[in-house]
Amino acid sequence: MIPNPSTTEDLLTNLTNAITAHPSASLGHLLSYHAAHPGLHSTASFNLLMKFAIRHASFGTVRDLLDRMVREGVPGDVETRTLRVRCLVRTGFWKQAWHEEAVRMQKDGTPMPLPVWLEFFGEVKRGAIRVAASTRWNGRKLKPGMLEPPDPSVIAERLDALVHHYPLVTAADLEQVPPRVVYSIVRSFIAQDQRLVAAKLTADYFATLPHQLDEEWRRSCMSIIHLHLKPRRRTVAEHHAICKTLFEFLQMHREFRPNSTTLFFLLGSLRGSRRPGTRADAVVRGFVKHWGSDIVDDAVRRRLASYWLRERKPDRAEGVSELQAAVDEQRVGWRAEKETIRGDSSQDRARRVRWLDLHRSPRKATQRFYWRLLRRRLWRVKMRRTE
Repeated sequence: MIPNPSTTEDLLTNLTNAITAHPSASLGHLLSYHAAHPGLHSTASFNLLMKFAIRHASFGTVRDLLDRMVREGVPGDVETRTLRVRCLVRTGFWKQAWHEEAVRMQKDGTPMPLPVWLEFFGEVKRGAIRVAASTRWNGRKLKPGMLEPPDPSVIAERLDALVHHYPLVTAADLEQVPPRVVYSIVRSFIAQDQRLVAAKLTADYFATLPHQLDEEWRRSCMSIIHLHLKPRRRTVAEHHAICKTLFEFLQMHREFRPNSTTLFFLLGSLRGSRRPGTRADAVVRGFVKHWGSDIVDDAVRRRLASYWLRERKPDRAEGVSELQAAVDEQRVGWRAEKETIRGDSSQDRARRVRWLDLHRSPRKATQRFYWRLLRRRLWRVKMRRTE
């Protein structure tokens, strides 16, 4: 039950707490709660609900919230503008969003704000948007389908337009070059298979870094490196080439340290090789020896177990699965103990609010689903052996 608010700040706080609760409140419940207090609406409360709606791919809700802001006379800000562009881009209306922003730039006489500009590097997620059935001119009904991402040629044209319309960078942005800018541009170049250009841009950016990096900055730099670890071919030769690329980037700064995501991407290049389980196990052991056991997470263990199944060694896969089950059990105990001792901290709530800006679902929920599929495969293999 969400408490009744008495001020604008109360409404925003209650919405934030409901979204970051475990489990979170439903989108419909939050919309009804927000609508029940029209006198307390604010730009921040609308922005928060739009973020949550986008995370649930409820893009019609975003449009309704924008319309309600106009009707109620609630002014938008840069974040509102950013969320509107995000909604248009993810629903396949990139050209419309770009045209509207171009007209606005010409009218205002100022460049596009950096957060808005970055949203144009997004794209439609494959299979995320369902296109409604339509009727052709001859009266035949077309079946509903999925909205597909644009062709590479279209993406190339968009990238060219973005590069030639550099955004407005505020004083806060000038304190350090935002790594998310480099990430977005590098990702776009790699999507166009311009890997040499992407590698040079990455190296040039790393050369400007200070000697000391905080944890968030270091993690952002590793995310840029991970873009270069996605294989074009799944062969042993490609795996060795990716390893070489990885260690070249790691040597560019003393603060760089691989993590579990690094190892996960590195193992991905072994999928098409012979004896993938044996090769992957050797890579994992090498990383654990140099960087500790924390570098292995749920995703790495799942990929290793799936490779053992590919190699027709279900006993080794079963061993990895049992280890994962023990980790899951320990994690549940830690969470219960943490909630009993100190409850839900402000850091936990802030972390779950940041989740609203992510383009993908949290990896833990995804990995639990993939682990269920893998254990089902393992069970089938064991059943076939007993027949």
